[in-house]
Parts: sequence; C-alpha cells; structure tokens
Amino acid sequence: MAGATNPGNVGHAWVKALWVDHVPPPGFDRAELYDPGDYQFIRARLDDNPIYANDKEYRRTLAALPEHLRKAFLEGDWNVFAGQYFDIFDLGRHTSRPKELKLEPWWPRWISIDWGFQHPSAVYWHCAVPAGNSVRATWARSRWGASGEVVFSGNYTTGGDTMDFATVDDKLSSSQIMQIFADSQNGNSGYYVPVSSATLSGWKLKAFTGGGTEISAGAYPASITSDIVEITITALKLQ
Repeated sequence: MAGATNPGNVGHAWVKALWVDHVPPPGFDRAELYDPGDYQFIRARLDDNPIYANDKEYRRTLAALPEHLRKAFLEGDWNVFAGQYFDIFDLGRHTSRPKELKLEPWWPRWISIDWGFQHPSAVYWHCAVPAGNSVRATWARSRWGASGEVVFSGNYTTGGDTMDFATVDDKLSSSQIMQIFADSQNGNSGYYVPVSSATLSGWKLKAFTGGGTEISAGAYPASITSDIVEITITALKLQ
C-alpha cells in the first residue's frame, strides 16, 4: 500500500509521527506493536515531479506562498505548520542529540511552563551557554520549581489572603521566590492573582470573580472553598 500527501492540514501530526518520525502516533492502539520498518517515508520535492519540475509559473506560485506554506509545499518540510510561533525553526540547526550536549553544572538553568486547560500542559527545561571564555561560579544560578494545592479557610481580606511559605521553607530551594502561578483545576469562572513579597510570609493571593472584580471581604463563597487551586512556585537558588 502506498500513499501520497502534502505537509499540513488535518492529520499532519498523525502522518508525520507514523511515517516521518517513525513513532506511534496519538491514538495508535497497542503502541508496543508499532514497527517502524512497516512505514517507509520517501520525500518528494517539486524537482522530483516530472510534470511540474519545469513549470516556471507553478514554481513561482509556490515561491510566493507564506513562509510556512512555501517551505512545506516547495521544500517538502514536515517540521513547519500553520500557527507555529517560530517560522524559522530548523530541526538540524535548533536541535541536538543528547550525546552531543555537554552542560556544565554552573551554567544558568530555568524552567518555563505552558499551562494546558483543554490540552496537556508543557514544561520546558532551559540552559544558557554563558558568553566569553570564563564564567565565575558565583554568578551561576538555577531556578527550581515546586507545586502544591491551596486550601481556603477563614475569611477573605481585601487585597489578598496571606500565603505563608515560611511554614514550608524546608520544601523550597531557597527563600528567594521569583514567581508564583495559581490556576483553578475545577474550571472556576473566577481567577487568582498572587501578590509578590520580599519575604516568604508576605505573599498574598487575590481572588476575583469571572467578571474581573475582586471578591468581597468576609467568608469565602462556596465557588472558591470547593475549588482546587494549584500553585506553582519558581524559586532562585545560588550555587
């Protein structure tokens, strides 16, 4: 059985996984039975097409397409697709095999998180190669993450309820918290905004209604006491 298609549109990721990347695509039943040898990918570009290879007008039409479409249809690039943020992404230039990397322990590292609501979340580990030939170890720093759930009790105070992280300082990498995110896990129409502090015991959590109004001081409404709110902490640790 043979098939032919262009990159992009519905099913792009499924076809790319199955034939190009040789990995079981999402929804593949019994992934352990997937055999990449059953799927052979033959890349064909415009020059391989005997009908259109010498058609200057057709080539000019493809060359005039937007960047992601031009690379997909003219160059047969399966690593580009409509909507991706970096339209200059190149697999060979911007990725490396793990065995080719040597990350020194004093190089800066940090984490970024892209929360998912209708789709899974993504967590990225980053490392920056310092410029120059020498790096002072005292400059090197890492960012460490921690997560947990907030339990609401007592009364709400205008300006935010106190989050005292001093009570869990043994769970944190340092007392220097860089940022905190708070997200409803129950799909509450309201939202939460952490208010930063220079001390572990001074952080606050402001609660808002779905209309963007801070909730009134006093007893927490049922919509909040029944909510499950996950907080993610990024703390700075000097090495």
